[in-house]
Amino acid sequence: MTSILLTFIGNNDFYPDESPGAIISILRQRKFDRMYLLYNKDNYLEAGEKIRH
Repeated sequence: MTSILLTFIGNNDFYPDESPGAIISILRQRKFDRMYLLYNKDNYLEAGEKIRH
């Protein structure tokens, strides 16, 4: 079965190195086959790019 993470990026996900938010925390504990990061503000797109790499 394929494991998928589908989540919105929030304010706590902006600084993955300094203060990891929920997305980084779960990625450190579990591996997903696919990940879809949703956002509703343009500045969240930058945070999503940092998480992707």
